Parts: sequence; structure tokens; C-alpha cells
Amino acid sequence: MLIGVEEARPYAAHPSNHEFGFTHADLTDAMLYYAKDGVCIAVHPMPWPGVWMAHVFAKPEAWGTTTGPVIACLLEFWAAIEPDHLIAWVAPRRRHAAALIRRIGGKLEGVMANGIELYGWRPEWAR
Repeated sequence: MLIGVEEARPYAAHPSNHEFGFTHADLTDAMLYYAKDGVCIAVHPMPWPGVWMAHVFAKPEAWGTTTGPVIACLLEFWAAIEPDHLIAWVAPRRRHAAALIRRIGGKLEGVMANGIELYGWRPEWAR
């Protein structure tokens, strides 16, 4: 379900969702938020046309059961926006995040010099 920024803040409030100084207070109206069953994805366009970036936030009560809700949120996003490509970047220490991305169809597309893994999805994933 598409939600607003204020409704999204509680999903990102747990410290496990804070990365590189980014917290729930930094969420803005420049992102779209989709939520289901304790999980919220935030998506925003990247500078390249048709490319969007995804961020996943989960409330502690959803830990261990995020795969289905994330897929549901992503399918709703794909249907509404029809992007050419969706990306996510994951720090090396965030093994659980990388595993979730792989479970929902993300493919490793590269690794930055600092170890950040670059994952992506193509439109055919959402079919």
C-alpha cells in the first residue's frame, strides 16, 4: 500500500535501519513509500531516466518474515511506476540485507572499491 512520509517514519525508526548517518528523520516527500506487514520500501528516482533506487525498512516484529511483504511492495511499485531498472546498494556487513535482495530476485551487478555491493532488477522480474 502506498503511504506518506509520516506513515513511513516508524518503519525506519529502529537503529538497524540507520546507515551512514541516515535515520527516519531524513525521510522526505521526494521518495515513494510502500508498506505491508511491518515492512516498508522507499523508492526514489536516480539521475539516469527510468532508474530507481530502493531502500527496505523493517520493524523488529517483521524480522524473519520480510520476503513476502517486500515482494508485494515491489510488485505494487513496478505496476505503478514501470521503471526500466531498480537498484539497491548494500554495505558488506549487511549480509542479511544482501540475502533478502537475492531472495526477491535482485542480481549482483558489481562491487564498488569500498566493498559496497550493487544489486539490480529488470522489468521482467515483476512479471
